[in-house]
Amino acid sequence: MAGFIKTSNSTTLPLSFNDSELEPLLFPDLFPDGHGHFYEYTQNKSTGNENNLITLTYGKYIKHKLLHVDPRFRLHPYWPLWSYLHLEKKRNHQNTQRIWRKKQSDAIYKPPTTAELITRSLYTGNYIIDETKTTILFELATLIFMNNYCM
Repeated sequence: MAGFIKTSNSTTLPLSFNDSELEPLLFPDLFPDGHGHFYEYTQNKSTGNENNLITLTYGKYIKHKLLHVDPRFRLHPYWPLWSYLHLEKKRNHQNTQRIWRKKQSDAIYKPPTTAELITRSLYTGNYIIDETKTTILFELATLIFMNNYCM
């Protein structure tokens, strides 16, 4: 919850952190008409020319605003800090989601490790592949042996 916005009839509405209009609401001095913020760029790109090869990310948007000819963004006392923290929050969320999805898929589709596949032979005492845990390697080795020596 980022805060509340008051309507014309004195009703307060909650304002979420993932609201697309949050940036122009927080910085009316930088966006006096409410246009030119990041989410407006992404909405215009999705309805505009699809042959555009340049993808505008939030990090590129911040860099563009800070290096732009218009100095209002880089000289603003709060916007660079707020946008950087917003970017780090997005990156942290994406990384957390990536790690969570990887853990979920590893729990379901985890193949055995090399240490789990190796066992000692009862006949020679050498290390061999445990055929009770996987038969694919054994079948592949048998197929190669049959092709090389039996034909």
